[in-house]
This record gives sequence, structure tokens and C-alpha cells, in this order.
Amino acid sequence: MLLWEDILKELNVLESSTSDNIQALNNIIHDIASIKDIENQIQTSLKRFISLLVDMEMYVKAGGSENQRIILNRFRDVYKDLSGNYRHSKAIADRKSTRIELFSGHYDQSNITKGIKIRSQEDSETQSLLKEMTAAKNSLRLADSFLEFGLRLLLTNGF
Repeated sequence: MLLWEDILKELNVLESSTSDNIQALNNIIHDIASIKDIENQIQTSLKRFISLLVDMEMYVKAGGSENQRIILNRFRDVYKDLSGNYRHSKAIADRKSTRIELFSGHYDQSNITKGIKIRSQEDSETQSLLKEMTAAKNSLRLADSFLEFGLRLLLTNGF
């Protein structure tokens, strides 16, 4: 079992590094590999954080002071905040990754500096996928409205 001071020190370091990694995840724009690397670092940090919280809780249960209980509760709140921020940032990063994957190849790298937009087969495939996605969303909305109408009809008829 780790000493209280060691646990506290490591939790402070993890809090800072995880917060920095979440901010870095929010700032990544174009690199899917970087997004995955930072996500893995954050997940590892959060796992270690929870492990240290368990150690800290055992320490407090074994006769810790009121001050140590307060510190434990603070780090529980920090963990909740960090994991919530991570989930939010991961959702944003997932959308960025999808966008990057959909629009990769949209510009020919050799002609970007010239500002020439190169239309390729990948672009037409991407446009086709986007049209299919829009059609699927429209179909879901239509089905939803039919179901909603049917439910209202059932409720008004007393079934």
C-alpha cells in the first residue's frame, strides 16, 4: 500500500496531465493518429486515477483524519469532472475523426499551396455517402413522425 503523501502527489500529477491531455484532444484538428494516442493516454491516466482513489479510500477507512476524508472527496469530484470532460471531448474528437476520414483526399496535397481543388473519385464517393446519410436521416424522421401520429391516435381513442 502506498503512503498517503505518495498517493496525493501522484493524484495531483495525474490531475494536471489528464487535464492537459483533454485540452490537447480538444485542440487537435487534422490528425486521427494523434487523437487516438491522446485518447489512450487519457484512458490510462483515468484508470490509474481510479486505482489511486481506491488506495486513498482504503487509507482513509483504516483510520484517516477528517482532512484526509475531505481530500478524498475532492479527488472523487476531480475524477468525475475529468471523466465527464473526457467523454465530452471524446465525442467531439470522434466527430472530428469522422469528418477527417470523410474529407481526406478532398484536396490533393501537392496542389493545396496553389489553392487548386482537385476532384477525385474519393470525393464523389464521399458525396455519395453524404447523400445516403441524409436520405437515411430523412427516412428516420418520416418513420418517427408516423409512429408519433400512431401513438397520438391510440391515446386519443383510449386504447
